[in-house]
Amino acid sequence: MATWTYVLHGGTLIDGTGAAPAAGDLAIADERIAATGELRMPADGTLPAVINCAGLAVAPGFIDVHTHSDLTLLAAPEASTHILQGVTTEVCGNCGWSAFPALGERAVRIAEECRDYEMPFDWEELPGFIARIERTPAAVNRALLVGLGAVRGSVLGYADREPSAAELEAMRGLVRRAMELGCLGLSSGLIYPPGMFARTSELVELARVAAGFGGLYASHVRGEGARLEAAVEEFLQVGRDAGLRVQFSHLKVSGQEHWHKIDWLLERLEAARSAGLSLYADRYPYTASETGLDVLLPAWAFEGGRERELARLKDRVTRARMEREVAAANPAPEFWEHVVVGSVDEPGLAGLQGRSIAEIAAERGRPPLEIYFEVLLGDECRTGATFHKMSEEHLERILRLDWVMVGSDSSARGLSGPTARGFPHPRGCGTFPRVVARYVREKKLLTLESAIRKMTGLPAEAFGLKDRGFIRKGAFADLVVFDPAKFADAATYRNPKAAAAGLVHLFVNGRPVVLNGKPTAERPGRLLRREGK
Repeated sequence: MATWTYVLHGGTLIDGTGAAPAAGDLAIADERIAATGELRMPADGTLPAVINCAGLAVAPGFIDVHTHSDLTLLAAPEASTHILQGVTTEVCGNCGWSAFPALGERAVRIAEECRDYEMPFDWEELPGFIARIERTPAAVNRALLVGLGAVRGSVLGYADREPSAAELEAMRGLVRRAMELGCLGLSSGLIYPPGMFARTSELVELARVAAGFGGLYASHVRGEGARLEAAVEEFLQVGRDAGLRVQFSHLKVSGQEHWHKIDWLLERLEAARSAGLSLYADRYPYTASETGLDVLLPAWAFEGGRERELARLKDRVTRARMEREVAAANPAPEFWEHVVVGSVDEPGLAGLQGRSIAEIAAERGRPPLEIYFEVLLGDECRTGATFHKMSEEHLERILRLDWVMVGSDSSARGLSGPTARGFPHPRGCGTFPRVVARYVREKKLLTLESAIRKMTGLPAEAFGLKDRGFIRKGAFADLVVFDPAKFADAATYRNPKAAAAGLVHLFVNGRPVVLNGKPTAERPGRLLRREGK
């Protein structure tokens, strides 16, 4: 029998299945769970480190199914913002953005981001990216999706056109090679260039490649407000025609004028599940989203990449056309109150972070639309933004659904260095403790065991992560220990980097990355590959 290395003694075990919590001990041997229950110390004289967990919950480490940590885990492998909220595994490559493949015009964009993070860029396809991961071990595990945007950008650049037969085959080849090396599936972000330029038939063809390896299709669909219905039908069509399970990214209805669509949306997805489609979704526990400020521009503005986008903004005639289209798409007078400037690249604009476009416009005595375009130009279209456009009632309905998981839609960051810059969404520090504090303790929307299932066992099931997400003998010892009465988020929209409270210990592959609330220097995270690889 393997020697026990740690015993978590006297805690309340929440196993990730949704079953009721049970008092008991848990023994770790090397990287796996060796035993649970009322344990006696080994009789061979080898005494493990015993950690008193009285009054604490012991659960599988949280699996964040929706992250954008592809590069930040290389720039800040300590992953402080995520380990301090209990995350042990990150699914990267969401919304069509993956760090690979990085060829052609796509390589130019990845090189820019690597420079921003002060890190080397030395890969093209997945083998090179894996080599970089192996040279930079992290505190957490990571699993990878291959992104449509990266694939399309590597072959067609940022052109708004259909691929030729040869180009489509080249894209298939990129997806195939990524899947052969263990990617979990294909992701798309259909409101972002260049993925937004893909037709449905192209999505189906590439998803079929992922399906051939047992992978899934995760999508930020083409519209979450005015275009929601068509976007949902396209999402379901890809799943049916390609024959694979599907993951609806950050499930929501955006914009109060569209909130009435929530009944249709949930009924449509439930009907697809009842008809046999294997369908899951994720959601963060906030009513504001975060993305690029330029997301409000019309699709044609992005054709050709960022330099072309900037050139159009600087052209008075073209910009006037953009202004008309942005104004027509967002006619409500209060719209700009809900658009808040996030991280900026230009230091001179740092004072705008955390302030709405309407607030800045009122201070300067100018129209909000004029301020919006001024910020875009001044920051060369690199500005982040928070959009307060969702319903709390919808959020609660969505979180109750037994096929919806929790995902932060954030990047793991360090507490210092290049990843600590900027003004991010509070979900980067608060997602998982917020579910427990607000929706378990305060609102009693979920039981603790059902919330833990949404963060652990359900993600492991949906994404095919073998021996993760559950407390059981033989599973990997990815474990979070927290105070169920104190575990809570502290990050806010005005103070988004505040660390959560109540996390006590965190183990990844049997090694402690947090002890007594303090990060250790351990870097035991691994690259998790699709089951069977």
